[in-house]
Amino acid sequence: YKSGELVSRLSSDVNQAKSAVSNNLTYMIRSVVIIFSNIIILFTISWVLTLLVMILVPLYSIITLQYSKRNKVLVREYQDVQAEISAL
Repeated sequence: YKSGELVSRLSSDVNQAKSAVSNNLTYMIRSVVIIFSNIIILFTISWVLTLLVMILVPLYSIITLQYSKRNKVLVREYQDVQAEISAL
């Protein structure tokens, strides 16, 4: 590569990284604010249901994560078998 091309690529990559960090940070902050706002609203409606939700959501997330990991393995195996069949 010529030096001009490298500078151009570097500048473009830096701008893309800056944009990605900025967008992700904004999204993360907005998500945290929404979650806490919803918890406060739920708490004002019914503290019992709020506690129930706060117990069940992490449990549901753990179960979903475990299922997702297992599903990923099965999909990979299926794709490998399909690749072998296609190679015949």
